[in-house]
Amino acid sequence: MLKENPLRRTFSVLNKIIEVTSVVILVLVSLVVFYSVLLRYVFKSPLAWSEEVARYMFIWMVFLGFSVAEKSGDHFRIEVFIEMVPAKIRLVIEVLLNLLIFYALFVLFQEGLIYYDQGKSGLSTILEMPLNYIYIALPVSMVLTFLNRLDTAQKQIRTLIGDIMSEAAEKRAGGDGK
Repeated sequence: MLKENPLRRTFSVLNKIIEVTSVVILVLVSLVVFYSVLLRYVFKSPLAWSEEVARYMFIWMVFLGFSVAEKSGDHFRIEVFIEMVPAKIRLVIEVLLNLLIFYALFVLFQEGLIYYDQGKSGLSTILEMPLNYIYIALPVSMVLTFLNRLDTAQKQIRTLIGDIMSEAAEKRAGGDGK
């Protein structure tokens, strides 16, 4: 029996925590907004903090969701052209695309750190909470997305190498002496 990779198991647990956290945040955002609307329009007593709390929770939910979408392969991707080329060329394309994605994640991570650093001196309007608690969502999301992308890229490359080996075996078995 094959033993599960401890790193992959850690990623799996981490992703499950992120998914649950995202759902909890979505429920909390919905409750805060509902409560705020109820107080504002039914009881004519609006809450000052509700919009700010909902906005900040929504930001975290979106950035955590970005990582979850990467893990489940839900980001936009055009595969029509990639599927039309031989496995060797597909492997090169996938490696180049992954390098491009890693670069983009790195740039976003760096920019997120700049925002985080700038947020240290700022406070939110109503809650007077340091803004860096909000701005750290981008770098955290990029690290989580990088880890998920790394796992996905590894699986893609292994699959493509297997496809290349299968194509080569089929050519040899077919008596194709080329």
